[in-house]
Amino acid sequence: TTLSEMAFASHAGLNIDLSSICNNTKEIHLFRALFNQESGVVIQVSEQDRARIMEVFAEFGLAESVHTIARPEWGDNPSICINRGQEFVAQYRTAELHKVWSTVSDKIRMQRENPET
Repeated sequence: TTLSEMAFASHAGLNIDLSSICNNTKEIHLFRALFNQESGVVIQVSEQDRARIMEVFAEFGLAESVHTIARPEWGDNPSICINRGQEFVAQYRTAELHKVWSTVSDKIRMQRENPET
């Protein structure tokens, strides 16, 4: 969900490749990779800074824990495309996902603020 929120905020698409964190063929593991609640960090780094950022993580012994999982895509009709290596998984228009996300978020907020209605 973090990646989706980043795409919504920037009105961009994403090309997501989960092969570095989910290289098995079982669908259940793919969904665990997409929707896990484990502690972690997602940062956006420009291509020109990527090598230096990876060096810093390596200096602290974290190179094996860092993965490139997505790249932003810009255009008139951006979409979020999910792949596992060469295997296509799903593709959704960013605007459509954002609309659904907002609707669900509004319902959760209303329930939290006034649980009796």
